[in-house]
Amino acid sequence: MEKQNMQPRKVVGYFRVGNESQLDSGWQQAHMEHIRESHPEYTLVGTYCDVGSSSGKIPKVALMKLMADAADGKFDLVITPSMSRLSRNPEVFMDCVRNLKQLGVEIYFENEMCSSKSIELDRMISIHRHMEKMLLDNQQEDADDIDIEDSDPVSEMQMGG
Repeated sequence: MEKQNMQPRKVVGYFRVGNESQLDSGWQQAHMEHIRESHPEYTLVGTYCDVGSSSGKIPKVALMKLMADAADGKFDLVITPSMSRLSRNPEVFMDCVRNLKQLGVEIYFENEMCSSKSIELDRMISIHRHMEKMLLDNQQEDADDIDIEDSDPVSEMQMGG
């Protein structure tokens, strides 16, 4: 599609960073400004950024605000670096994608070069869910390995007999 035929878009960025210094660097705003310059049809209306771990234990205040603003029609495109930056939790990820799609808001995942309007997204959601399951399975296997390594069969034999 040619850029001159593109409809104007109200665009926001969503970022999740691990610590305050990543937030303070301002790279998120600079990144969104670069995207806006590359796409004259985009009007940058905001940037949302959550700080914290990917464990899901810290509420994502900016993500909740983004969802509320989407419901108010403040933008029609969200750009985020990757699916895992939106959420590593498959249920949260799928809920966000579904809710935004129902509101007519597109999400573009830069690393995956995939949009919520593309057919590939359904496959990407499946892959996202599968990768999360594999990660959890590997974490459980690692925990099981630690339990085995921590036991001392020689000491157990001496104590038993």
